[in-house]
Amino acid sequence: MSLDASVSDKTTFEIPPSPARVYDYKIWQVIGASAVGTMIEWYDFYIFGSLATVISPLFYPPGNDSLALIAYLSTFAVGFVVRPFGALFFGRIGDLVGRKYAFLVTLLI
Repeated sequence: MSLDASVSDKTTFEIPPSPARVYDYKIWQVIGASAVGTMIEWYDFYIFGSLATVISPLFYPPGNDSLALIAYLSTFAVGFVVRPFGALFFGRIGDLVGRKYAFLVTLLI
């Protein structure tokens, strides 16, 4: 029995085929749509917060501007407080039924 191995005795390994890649343009479409949606959402919050002194006297009783501003900003804060609960609720719906359906339901609300 010889310790010398010939070239034909060596084992060759083949590289397994790579898993199917998601096309780059699809990834960029998702990133772009997500970025645009986030910009619109934050722009909405920015406009709502910036117009607090202008809009608060129109929606709340006149006479006490400070109370009207506090009530307006409290309404503004509710949007930030409720967001995680909406994400939990509609995220679960999106996982069970489909994200497209969950998106359409949130648009109708």
